[in-house]
Amino acid sequence: HRSGLARGDLVWYAGDLPRDSILYRVRYLKPSWSLRSQFGYQNIMYLVAGLVVESVTGKTWDEFLKERIFSPLKMTGTATNRDSITSESNFALPHIQNKPIKPLNMHNISPAGGVDSNIDDMLTWMQMLLAHGRINDTTILKDGTINTLTSVKTLFSNNKDDGYGLGWYIRHTKNGKVINHNGGMPGYISSVVLFPDSSSGIVILTNKISQVNDELVKAITGYMAQKDTFNWKEADKNMSGKSTVFDWDKKRKPQPKKSAVIPNFNRYEGEYEDTAYGKAVIRREKGKPFLELLPTKDFFSGFLYNIDEDKCKIVFNDLFVPEGEVIFVRDTNKKITGFKLNIDSDDFLFNDLAFDKIP
Repeated sequence: HRSGLARGDLVWYAGDLPRDSILYRVRYLKPSWSLRSQFGYQNIMYLVAGLVVESVTGKTWDEFLKERIFSPLKMTGTATNRDSITSESNFALPHIQNKPIKPLNMHNISPAGGVDSNIDDMLTWMQMLLAHGRINDTTILKDGTINTLTSVKTLFSNNKDDGYGLGWYIRHTKNGKVINHNGGMPGYISSVVLFPDSSSGIVILTNKISQVNDELVKAITGYMAQKDTFNWKEADKNMSGKSTVFDWDKKRKPQPKKSAVIPNFNRYEGEYEDTAYGKAVIRREKGKPFLELLPTKDFFSGFLYNIDEDKCKIVFNDLFVPEGEVIFVRDTNKKITGFKLNIDSDDFLFNDLAFDKIP
């Protein structure tokens, strides 16, 4: 997470680019800051780690995990390709606006967040980590490997004991060392917390993004520290009283009919391209102005609505992405040469994209 590169999640999200093609496009990502100067979460660098595994072992990352982790731990409900388990009747569908949505297949970025599992398998995996890499009489990871994974590599503050290890956030409290990591995608969020000093752990898997995970972790951690005096009624009250509604769970308002008319729309029509992301097309759909980002057109496409000259509102199909703006760029001769996206999303940095019009 110290590569200095922009996150670049739009290169892989909801698309079908193979893993090596995603890595190839890293060369087009613009630096956000200099190499190793600060922490910046980077999913694609997890993909790089997965490809290193393939290069060293001669096996796919998926085969390696199954052989070295899943099979020895008997994690039969865990997979790296979602298509292999979504057909099961007890698969938990993700939810947005309290309705089930189709889960994304994360296979192209699986080393960063494409492992699906269940509580039983996760508990077995956590027990192995807490037992210094052993389960029963089998060694899965060496003790030194566990120490490497869970020791600070990147500092967040002046406290040398708190920071980020290899795939873990690390902090020290009065009750001992705590290592944790969350993971989230549209309609899903997971939380894993390990307390090595007491050989305890927490895992929470939820098929709707809310404050429940964090509040449950807080409550369970409080109980572990003060079992005799912990007030569950107060914890439940605090949890029930927090009801932040995220943008993707808010019902979208209908757009004014008059805004569907964009003056001189033909000047904006055509093909555009961003070197890292790929192509986009602005055209008419059912007679209305329409934008689609071709690599992920099932998610990132939608009608355009007039704001003023060279600026439109875009409402993508993907409910996880808020409404935003398309801002067109002109040259000195007033000719349209491209557009940028202004979308306030904490997850996907649309502002990093710059689409040039293809002549």
